[in-house]
Amino acid sequence: TGAGCFRTVELADPDGRLITSSAVASVVRALRRDGVVVHPGPHGVQLVPALTMVDEDVDLVLAAVRQAARDLVQ
Repeated sequence: TGAGCFRTVELADPDGRLITSSAVASVVRALRRDGVVVHPGPHGVQLVPALTMVDEDVDLVLAAVRQAARDLVQ
């Protein structure tokens, strides 16, 4: 969800329930540790990409978000 370059990625558990704020905090820590600039959102992370990002940069950020989400449920 979002507008312009600001996007929120909502994350759900394997049962489809949106993740809790404590789970959001874990994802944010993991992503920041990997160098991804994110902010916590109600049920996910808010992405604030640089306007100079190219497609490859976006792919790296989304791959990091996917991996952090996978790590959360393992």
